[in-house]
Amino acid sequence: MSDRSDPHPFGGDGQAPARLSVDAQICIGSGECVLAEPDVFAFEADQAARVLPGPALHRMPAARARELAMNCPSSAISVGRAPDGEVE
Repeated sequence: MSDRSDPHPFGGDGQAPARLSVDAQICIGSGECVLAEPDVFAFEADQAARVLPGPALHRMPAARARELAMNCPSSAISVGRAPDGEVE
């Protein structure tokens, strides 16, 4: 398994597509993201969170994604823009 779950684009608020990922190496499995957005996050077998592909992720407003990342107790959720203009 890689250190990060596969990044998936989102941005249902009309903003540019973004990327959301979870660093499994630093995720402490608190479950805050899973409880807050169960259609977007799930637990792996090792109790680290991962990003689920699907329509809920694609409809998520970028502001909500940033809020989830800021509220992650281990700072394992990343939302960012790659050098080529894509958000990762």
